[in-house]
Amino acid sequence: MEELMARYLAGDLSEEEKTSFEAQLITNQAVADEFEAYMNVWAITHASDSSGSFDTKAAWEAVQARTSEPKVVPITPRKRPYSFMKIAATLLLLAVAGYFVTTMINNGDTNSPMIEVVSERGVKEVTLPDGSKVRMNAHSTLAYSEDFNSANRQIRLSGGADFDVTHNADLPFVVETGASRIKVLGTQFDITAYPNEAVELNVTDGRVAFSSMESVDEEEVVVKGQMAILDIESQEIEVGEIKDQNFSGWWTRKLVYENESLKEVLEDLEKVYWVEFEYDEKSLSCDPITATWENETIEGILDLLVANGSLEYSKGEENKIKLSGKGCSD
Repeated sequence: MEELMARYLAGDLSEEEKTSFEAQLITNQAVADEFEAYMNVWAITHASDSSGSFDTKAAWEAVQARTSEPKVVPITPRKRPYSFMKIAATLLLLAVAGYFVTTMINNGDTNSPMIEVVSERGVKEVTLPDGSKVRMNAHSTLAYSEDFNSANRQIRLSGGADFDVTHNADLPFVVETGASRIKVLGTQFDITAYPNEAVELNVTDGRVAFSSMESVDEEEVVVKGQMAILDIESQEIEVGEIKDQNFSGWWTRKLVYENESLKEVLEDLEKVYWVEFEYDEKSLSCDPITATWENETIEGILDLLVANGSLEYSKGEENKIKLSGKGCSD
């Protein structure tokens, strides 16, 4: 069909072929819709290129690369000396157009105005139009279209959020970050997807399909009690059992440790309280920590660590905390 449309737009069809194709446009709605979408991109592309010139060789090589068996269009040079150039360029435009049309359909993009929710500090709770509950971590952004829950249930996330998704078999719930895609029907999961960091997914109920944006068809199924990490450089996904139950500490405000290292504890505290610790890991040691903290302030937790050993701390600018001392004991 793409070859036929390319030849039609390039003016290379015989009168019989042209009449047959135009009859399909009238009688077949699917063909008409696809052709209309291609024509829109065709018009936009031509409007932006007033030179009317094409790199024929590059265009044809790009077209041939689209399939394992290159499409060959019979050419009669004596009749239409520029037919090859037109068809090659047209097929290349249709390849680009096909990508954008498919992407728009897969993404449920209806050009509807977007609603954006921002959580700058602390935890922000949001109820989506379908009844799904979202807890947003600090410095996070959530965006969805005004026709959410009627045409689609797709949202975009930058940052961290915990989702409790309302079940709807007819409209899958899709979360897209800069690097990953999560697709569910109804479940509960926690995702951390801050810019330039690995994407971490923890599923607390149900199951989700997890993939990178570069390979959305290569999904990893992650079920209740499992977690998955997407490496943004290699685009590889690693799935395993949830080992750190403190992944939700940023909104539950509950942290539980049993014989945990000071380094691991400090890493959790940075994520939960949005602080940055400065310390010399080699000189600052600590016995394994066993503790349960619930609804504590960061100052309260540090005071407890100080009380249990020779650890000292001082607060600096921009939520930076400097640690010093020999360490702490149980």
